Amino acid sequence: MRETEYVFSSARVRAKENTLISRESFFRMAEAKDAREVLAILAECGFATVYGEDGTHADEEATIALLTEDARALLKEAAPDPSLFDFLYYPIDCHNAKSVLKAALSGRSADGLLLAGGTVLPHVILRELSEGRTECLPTHMSEAASAVRELYAKNKDPREIDLLLDRACYRDMAECVKGDEYLSRYLSMRIDMSNFLTYLRIVRRFPGKADNVIMLRASELFKRAFLEGGLVALGDYPPVSEDGVMQLAEKMRVVSYAQLFERLNPSEEPIEKIEAQFDLYLLRFFEDVRYVAFGACVLLLYAVKREFETKNLRIIFAGKRASVSPDRIRESLRLI
Repeated sequence: MRETEYVFSSARVRAKENTLISRESFFRMAEAKDAREVLAILAECGFATVYGEDGTHADEEATIALLTEDARALLKEAAPDPSLFDFLYYPIDCHNAKSVLKAALSGRSADGLLLAGGTVLPHVILRELSEGRTECLPTHMSEAASAVRELYAKNKDPREIDLLLDRACYRDMAECVKGDEYLSRYLSMRIDMSNFLTYLRIVRRFPGKADNVIMLRASELFKRAFLEGGLVALGDYPPVSEDGVMQLAEKMRVVSYAQLFERLNPSEEPIEKIEAQFDLYLLRFFEDVRYVAFGACVLLLYAVKREFETKNLRIIFAGKRASVSPDRIRESLRLI
């Protein structure tokens, strides 16, 4: 698709950028005494907010869902090919599919586990998958969901469901952006960072010098969790070990992420801090887009900023529930 086809849609999206939540508003939310006060500040910013049936308790997820659906609605109306941006919302479909499948296999209810804002309505995923039909999902996720029962029957390990569906989700995401260089580049970075965090989490599960058999199993686990489509191929990853973390960081530096790892020490820093730095790096990827008059990248920037707004709101809501200090909440926000 030619970039000139985005002239009108880019203008529409640029006009909506002034509705993005400001840094100052997020800082005010961090200072808020509770979730209700957070919603009040959000309402001042012009967004719809949702309260529980009693009208007093904040419905956090429903409010966040409205923000996500607002961004998707704009893309559907403005983009020449709205399906190009569906990859941003496939992870929500994936989450819902995993929740329904694991609940069904364990004999539990999926109530309260599903999220709005995906490409498929949550109640549709619940109904279809509960009745053994998976065609409502994107192609690769549909195929993976169909194979879940047989896989689970073999090992009774719900983690295998996550691994299977996650890999399928990213294959669907890659197919969605195929042909657009800018969107493909953004997705490849997300994949590299997800793989790095997976590697690091597995290493942290086996602190110290674990024996060779355990570390061999850890490496096999990483291979099953590895997502294809990044700039760093599976063969470039060292065997899972504490020493391998810095080897992998050096590989990431050489491939394309020198600026990201310049001041980052992944061997020592908490995973939460590393994940936050990865998110900020993704946001900085768009710095040059503000000088672009039109193109798919303009729409992607808007959608990604909305995505990070929802992440920031979840950080704030979680902080209020856990009585985290405003300073710590501010430090955790993804703002540039």
